[in-house]
Amino acid sequence: MWDFYRVTGDKVARKMFDDGVSALCAELPKYDVDCWSVYSQDNLVDVVTGAYQQFIIEQLRVIHAITSDPGFNIYVEKRGKCLVEDELAIRIAAREFLKSSQNLQK
Repeated sequence: MWDFYRVTGDKVARKMFDDGVSALCAELPKYDVDCWSVYSQDNLVDVVTGAYQQFIIEQLRVIHAITSDPGFNIYVEKRGKCLVEDELAIRIAAREFLKSSQNLQK
């Protein structure tokens, strides 16, 4: 939507983009676990992979660059820091272990 708006100046496209950003601002915290992301709001155990987390961070950087909304940059910094923390790898491994052991018990 942003690129279409930039090229055409279409006001409807701009409104759609702005509405999408507002929705993202409202929904983003629901996918946040500590400083990592999950795939689903219903399941706070299934954290995203490191590669997918990096992809999310890059998307948030772009949206922050477009909107200048500091909320997006907060997520970029918080999640980016977690990518390099050793403790996070341990927590993810522990969650994966717990998840797999729960599946074995079923």
